[in-house]
Amino acid sequence: MTSTDPLFMEWRDSLVQIHDEQLRDLLANRHIFHQFRDSVNRHAGDLRVPELAEWMHQGYLAFACATVRKMAQQPKQGFNSVSLGILLDDLKNHHARLTRANFVQLYDQNSPARRFADRDFDGVVGTPGCSSVPVAIIDKDIQDLKDITRPVKHLTDQVIVHTDLSRSKVTIPTYGQLDRAIDFLRDIFARYHLLLTARTYAPVPPDDHDVSRALARLWHG
Repeated sequence: MTSTDPLFMEWRDSLVQIHDEQLRDLLANRHIFHQFRDSVNRHAGDLRVPELAEWMHQGYLAFACATVRKMAQQPKQGFNSVSLGILLDDLKNHHARLTRANFVQLYDQNSPARRFADRDFDGVVGTPGCSSVPVAIIDKDIQDLKDITRPVKHLTDQVIVHTDLSRSKVTIPTYGQLDRAIDFLRDIFARYHLLLTARTYAPVPPDDHDVSRALARLWHG
């Protein structure tokens, strides 16, 4: 039974760790920082302590870049860790287990949701009718993961966690590139969360991290 298959259970445990120790706080911190940045932009003329904005910028950048780097980590010999990149590599190595039949078994046969199993599998694969997840899809996701997070990885490795002698040559990623990397990680996580659990990933609603009232007090005392 797929739901108790040790390999699937291991993959699901990895999903929980990736979410609880990496992705959840990354999304929450981004939402809070976006609120802070919008608040600063609206009250730029009232900002009497610009060091506060710079401190928030540095803190968020270090946290977000390090977490993106952590989630994108690829497997290395003798390296025992958990990341989305490592999970994808393991799925690729066992892609023969990622079949439509195994996916359908994840749904409770008495649940109304079971009638959506084939539709959901087609959504993951992207092509209706496939009997299993083509390895080419996982390969593409791994390559996209590397490509989209590369600017953030370079900044993290050479500037944030190391003082690399060639750090002056590093191109600083824009906020847009950082957001694109975070969005990609969230979306890829959601794809494989559905594949391995038969449940749609639902991030914590942004309103749960609404700090607008607290930010307002910065300007009005």
